[in-house]
Amino acid sequence: MYCKNCGTKLDDMAYTCPNCGCKTDNPYYEENRQNTAKSGKNLVVAGLLALFLGLLGIHNFYLGYKKRGMVQLLLTLGSVFLFLIPFLSSVLFVLFGPHLHRALGPGFGLGLFSFVSLYTAIEVFGVGIWVLIEAVLIFLGKIPDSDGRPLV
Repeated sequence: MYCKNCGTKLDDMAYTCPNCGCKTDNPYYEENRQNTAKSGKNLVVAGLLALFLGLLGIHNFYLGYKKRGMVQLLLTLGSVFLFLIPFLSSVLFVLFGPHLHRALGPGFGLGLFSFVSLYTAIEVFGVGIWVLIEAVLIFLGKIPDSDGRPLV
């Protein structure tokens, strides 16, 4: 074994280099060992959850990433809720005519519906791209569980 810093030949049990004092990568010492324990989480299950329920962040909850899962869930549910307000107003306008629409106020028109629909589509599309990237990374084994252990 050789020192990674100065190239001095080292004893196989050396902790530091006697020439430069640099710490070695000797696997004999606990701090240099890689965490080889596998996660109890299944890679295929996590990937399928990301593909089919990813907009709700279910795959992140499964892997233990609660904050990331909450962000995805709230973004999706918030945009759907925001979409419902002008959508229902527009349905009422179509069904019951302009009289009810005037009673609701000018802010509940088809223009608001169009703007909110566009905003909702962009937001859900953005979260969808995020989830699709996460699904690919999960299937490639690049995303571990929340403890840093690789998926089974």
